[in-house]
Amino acid sequence: MWKLKLLLLALLVGTFGCGAEVREESVTPPSVTPKEAIKSALDQVVQTGQVGSEIGAVMQQIEALKATDAATATALETDARALMSMGSGDAAKAKAKEMLGKLGGGG
Repeated sequence: MWKLKLLLLALLVGTFGCGAEVREESVTPPSVTPKEAIKSALDQVVQTGQVGSEIGAVMQQIEALKATDAATATALETDARALMSMGSGDAAKAKAKEMLGKLGGGG
């Protein structure tokens, strides 16, 4: 008989839980501005001298930047095209530093 009571108790606890209320919370991921995304990618080029697929993402961010800062975006677009064509090395590092300067990010 006590086994039956124990089984019923286990079923009740398993079915209804401990009575703790579950709170749902909405979490919004932090937004990254086009300038921040461009700076992040260019920082990688400055550190490594490697120009890779991230430049394609930089071009997309430059397009987004045109909505808020067209002059800077146009200058960066010209530089990004030059950066893509020069490949990796010290010249790429120098171009990335120059672009960071235009973003106000120094280098």
